[in-house]
Amino acid sequence: MKLLKVVSFIFLSLTAFGQPVNDNPCGAITLPVNAGGCTFQTHVLPTTTTNTGGVPAPGCGSMGPDIWFQVTVPASGALIIDLSSNGGPTDMCMAWYTGPNCGNLNTLIECDDDDSQNGLMPMICHAGSGCTIPGDCQQNSTLTPGMTVWVRIWEYGGGTFGGFDICAYEPPPSTGPSTCATATNIPSLPFTGSGTTCCSTNNYGQAVGCGGSYQTGEDYLYQYTPSVNQVVDINLTGTLSYTGLHVTADCPGWGTCVGQATATGGNPSLCGINMTAGTTYYIMIDTWPSPPCTPFNISITESSAPTCNLNYSFSSIPYSPDPNAGTSIPMSIDDRFSSYIPIGFDFCFDGTPYTQFLVSSNGYLIFDPVGCSTNLPTTNASPGAYSGWPINTTIPNTTEAPRNAIMFPWQDIDPSVGGTLRYQVLGVAPNRRLVVTFFNVPYFSCNNLLFTGQVKLFETTNNIEIHLGNKTICSTWNGGNGILGLHNYNGTQAVLGIQSGITGGSDWTASNQAARFTYNCGLCPNPLPVGLSSFDGHPEEGYNILEWNTESEQNNAYFILESASDGVNFEELAYITGAGTTTEKQNYSHRHENPEELVYYRLKQVDYDGEYEYSNIIAVSSRIENDINFFPNPAENALFFNLNEELEGTYIVEYTDVLGNTIRDEVTFNKMNLSYEAKAFKGLSSGVYIISILDQDGQALTVQKVIKK
Repeated sequence: MKLLKVVSFIFLSLTAFGQPVNDNPCGAITLPVNAGGCTFQTHVLPTTTTNTGGVPAPGCGSMGPDIWFQVTVPASGALIIDLSSNGGPTDMCMAWYTGPNCGNLNTLIECDDDDSQNGLMPMICHAGSGCTIPGDCQQNSTLTPGMTVWVRIWEYGGGTFGGFDICAYEPPPSTGPSTCATATNIPSLPFTGSGTTCCSTNNYGQAVGCGGSYQTGEDYLYQYTPSVNQVVDINLTGTLSYTGLHVTADCPGWGTCVGQATATGGNPSLCGINMTAGTTYYIMIDTWPSPPCTPFNISITESSAPTCNLNYSFSSIPYSPDPNAGTSIPMSIDDRFSSYIPIGFDFCFDGTPYTQFLVSSNGYLIFDPVGCSTNLPTTNASPGAYSGWPINTTIPNTTEAPRNAIMFPWQDIDPSVGGTLRYQVLGVAPNRRLVVTFFNVPYFSCNNLLFTGQVKLFETTNNIEIHLGNKTICSTWNGGNGILGLHNYNGTQAVLGIQSGITGGSDWTASNQAARFTYNCGLCPNPLPVGLSSFDGHPEEGYNILEWNTESEQNNAYFILESASDGVNFEELAYITGAGTTTEKQNYSHRHENPEELVYYRLKQVDYDGEYEYSNIIAVSSRIENDINFFPNPAENALFFNLNEELEGTYIVEYTDVLGNTIRDEVTFNKMNLSYEAKAFKGLSSGVYIISILDQDGQALTVQKVIKK
């Protein structure tokens, strides 16, 4: 009896805790075959041993513990099996076998390592001449309908286990070449669709249409005839690398190119394409010669792009700067964007309302992106992110210049070395003005040369003024180039300063000169359909007050007040019930307890039918701004700071690294000495530090970022 119990225990232990039954072909998991496309299901590669008994070596990849599936070939004989990662291995292999039974798999059909579109995952295709997806389908004959295929899956080299996705499917029949005569018709917008360029042949190559090298793969065409004049955005997703998107008025064989976009990493998009009522447009998806074809998803919508077309007039005006005063804009690192600067009122730029912007250390204001465009050539500007300095050509251009921007001027200056940046709101509503001042900011590589300039944004008129106290040339860096002007949301339109010597990309100087860009775009739309007249916030002791007003409301169910510490990842902070439908002014407020020093807020306004809109983003800072400056920054050994205000007493200097480790030392201020050395800095390792100067109550006089080389 004791021996029987031991044997039973061993058997149960192997069953419950040993190798799973699908570790060998005779325990294979049955995999369904979907019709027309891939539907992934998730499985887990367990920690097992490699089953090799009676099975031919696969011949590809480095073997590791395996898992087995079995598939029945559909009536067409066409079969595709594809893999994708899902929390486990990211580099897997696959082999197909047949044989008289699961215990005698004597034939290896194919082994694959990296043919999938999903990274370093395998895909095996046997679809005959009906090439319908990328890969080697067109090279592999179909299989015998009804036969069983055993599928072996393993992680390349072993050692990584866990979830992965797998699908088996019968591809749809090929639709043949895609030409203007057979182009897929788009009846109306918005439109979404998917497909593949594979087996559509290369009917319209580099010599026609938009004349680009990304027309040398196989083409897929859509056609669309708008009934009214429209501006549209076109987005591709799910493509392979080196994909092109081309739009022509009439067939690409003889039509005019309206727009094209290419992307080495795939998924190109076109924003703000103007289409005329009654004209037939052809939208072509294509590739570079390698890969020869690609799958794709396409989305076409009416654009949210501005219709103002940067309608400003430029004129010279008398030099009349406002005082150099207001809130400091910290800029301790060269070539960076500031935190969001609140305008203090709704300001319309190029027909779009804004309540905030970013300031570049290189002399321009940049507003948030519009539609599907980015406000930098390849990405979006964000607080603390890199702001480029090279200037090689005039605006407009889509290759290097910031977009949706006011350049006053754009040039390579370095406020991390010295000078001050400030902003302030002056005047009384509805005639306020936001003023940003750069004062005595050194030029990069020419620190002895200083720039002083000011940009003003005017409430109600939406005019822009630029006042230049001193703009000089650092000829030893960037060719001394600078651009004064306005640049639209996608880099296709610009208004340049045209007074003598001010042209994009050329050397010019200015002293006590000023200019105005007069806004000619008409009324500015309200950012929310409820008639939001204001959305503001300000700090109090221990909390922030958020306030907003509406002039009227239509089916307004509620507001969601959202907050983010980085201006990107917003979370719900408060739910506030709306007033439904009313023509009376409504006032709302919320108290945010114990906020961080800098918080970004936005409103999500939700209608009764679930439709919603977002407001612009505002920033509320409780940081204490003053005139304490650290120098040099970056510093190799010694770091100093000076005071532009008279302080007395003992204060704490706190150094915090990126891991949160903190050390402290003390410094005694007196009115006779306004320059001090940060003594503990010498003992710090190289890296980035947040340095705070605290009074005896723990209140910060300044918080700044310093780099130690």
